[in-house]
Amino acid sequence: MEKDDGAREYIDAHDEDQCNWMMFVRPATSVTEQNLVVYQHGGDIYFAVIKNIEPRQELKVISSHTAEFVN
Repeated sequence: MEKDDGAREYIDAHDEDQCNWMMFVRPATSVTEQNLVVYQHGGDIYFAVIKNIEPRQELKVISSHTAEFVN
């Protein structure tokens, strides 16, 4: 994340009590591995579940950036 003054700001996601659920979203390496889709509506970003997600299963999404990497 970059601030207006050009300084970088980092988010420490190591402490699960101090971070949010987004630390559990990982890039999917294939469409079959993907269980979320990400989309933008207005100025907001949303994630939608496209498959049943079992307890302790990783959340996996292919973004346009990940899709470029996979292809």
